[in-house]
Amino acid sequence: MVTQQQQSLRFLSEKLHSLLNFHADLGLSYPQAEQPLFRNRPTLPLPASPSQPSKTKTAASPTPDAPLVSPPVDQINQLQKQLAQCQNCPLHKHGSPFLGENCTGQPLLLVIGDPLQPGDQQAFPGQSNELLKKMFAAIELDMAQIALTNICKCPSPEGKPKPAEIKCCLNHLQSQIKLLRPRLLCAMGTMASQALLGQGNQLAALRGRFHDYHGLPLIATYHPSLLLQYPEMKKAAWYDLQLIQHRLRQLNQS
Repeated sequence: MVTQQQQSLRFLSEKLHSLLNFHADLGLSYPQAEQPLFRNRPTLPLPASPSQPSKTKTAASPTPDAPLVSPPVDQINQLQKQLAQCQNCPLHKHGSPFLGENCTGQPLLLVIGDPLQPGDQQAFPGQSNELLKKMFAAIELDMAQIALTNICKCPSPEGKPKPAEIKCCLNHLQSQIKLLRPRLLCAMGTMASQALLGQGNQLAALRGRFHDYHGLPLIATYHPSLLLQYPEMKKAAWYDLQLIQHRLRQLNQS
């Protein structure tokens, strides 16, 4: 007969096995005692402990005092036309190009996610979209203040484009960034983060601090789909979200 203690040990063993597999996917190996997992954390004070969202409303809102100026409609249309005509890589064969969501104004934050799969109708489809809304609501950001797009404008089979295909799309993305003029950039997912930062480091080594992307602050963090699969990573993602909230408040006060 299996005792309750044996059942508990089996449960813990399964959870540990799942966590080790996840770390292997991130490129982490053991032992790790000599090197911390998250290096070069910023020394800026955070608005609250990373363990739970802040409930206080006393801090200044990240919304800027001056109204944001939307880019001219003709420039948006021109970018969409360029995307529709683009055949620089094989991805155009797998579906229509997707500019993104809320990409007609000047957002506070531009979120750039991993590539779409054929048939996806949102930058962050399905349950990922619902979690994304909750994540930004936790730092008091309305989705109307956020633009969403992807590292590749055309869908990719299984969401795994080749490096050359991602590189072809970077020019379109850079044009989009110049047009939208966001205050901050947030790369969500390993492919998006590595492509924008031009680094092959695992996401665990890229997140937790701001990088410079052509003069704009960029933070890399986990994709909502990964957080749904591994809820234990939400604490790290919450830390990154607090950095976004704190930086937006700094920009608003400057």
